[in-house]
Amino acid sequence: MAKRRNPKKEKALRNQAYARKFRKRTNTGRFQRRFQQRHTKPEEENITAAETE
Repeated sequence: MAKRRNPKKEKALRNQAYARKFRKRTNTGRFQRRFQQRHTKPEEENITAAETE
Protein backbone atom coordinates (compact mmCIF):
# COMPACT_ATOMS: atom_id res chain seq x y z
CA MET A 1 0.00 0.00 0.00
CA ALA A 2 1.38 3.39 -0.99
CA LYS A 3 2.01 6.09 1.56
CA ARG A 4 0.04 9.29 1.55
CA ARG A 5 1.77 11.99 -0.46
CA ASN A 6 1.33 14.96 1.86
CA PRO A 7 0.18 13.99 5.36
CA LYS A 8 0.80 17.49 6.79
CA LYS A 9 -1.47 19.09 4.21
CA GLU A 10 -4.16 16.47 4.76
CA LYS A 11 -3.96 16.96 8.53
CA ALA A 12 -4.29 20.73 8.10
CA LEU A 13 -7.39 20.29 5.93
CA ARG A 14 -8.97 17.93 8.48
CA ASN A 15 -8.19 20.40 11.25
CA GLN A 16 -9.77 23.31 9.36
CA ALA A 17 -12.89 21.30 8.61
CA TYR A 18 -13.22 20.35 12.29
CA ALA A 19 -12.62 23.94 13.44
CA ARG A 20 -15.51 25.19 11.27
CA LYS A 21 -17.93 23.48 13.64
CA PHE A 22 -16.95 25.84 16.44
CA ARG A 23 -16.76 29.14 14.57
CA LYS A 24 -19.42 31.78 14.98
CA ARG A 25 -21.61 32.23 11.95
CA THR A 26 -20.77 35.53 10.31
CA ASN A 27 -22.22 37.18 7.27
CA THR A 28 -19.58 36.84 4.61
CA GLY A 29 -19.37 37.40 0.90
CA ARG A 30 -22.57 37.95 -1.01
CA PHE A 31 -24.82 37.66 2.04
CA GLN A 32 -23.08 40.51 3.82
CA ARG A 33 -23.30 42.73 0.75
CA ARG A 34 -27.05 42.16 0.43
CA PHE A 35 -27.56 42.85 4.13
CA GLN A 36 -25.65 46.13 3.93
CA GLN A 37 -27.51 47.25 0.80
CA ARG A 38 -30.86 46.86 2.55
CA HIS A 39 -29.73 49.20 5.32
CA THR A 40 -28.21 51.86 3.07
CA LYS A 41 -31.17 52.27 0.69
CA PRO A 42 -33.74 53.54 3.23
CA GLU A 43 -31.22 56.02 4.61
CA GLU A 44 -30.61 57.44 1.14
CA GLU A 45 -34.36 57.72 0.55
CA ASN A 46 -34.81 59.58 3.84
CA ILE A 47 -32.03 62.02 2.97
CA THR A 48 -33.54 62.78 -0.44
CA ALA A 49 -37.00 63.19 1.11
CA ALA A 50 -35.62 65.64 3.68
CA GLU A 51 -33.87 67.67 0.97
CA THR A 52 -37.04 68.02 -1.10
CA GLU A 53 -39.13 69.33 1.83
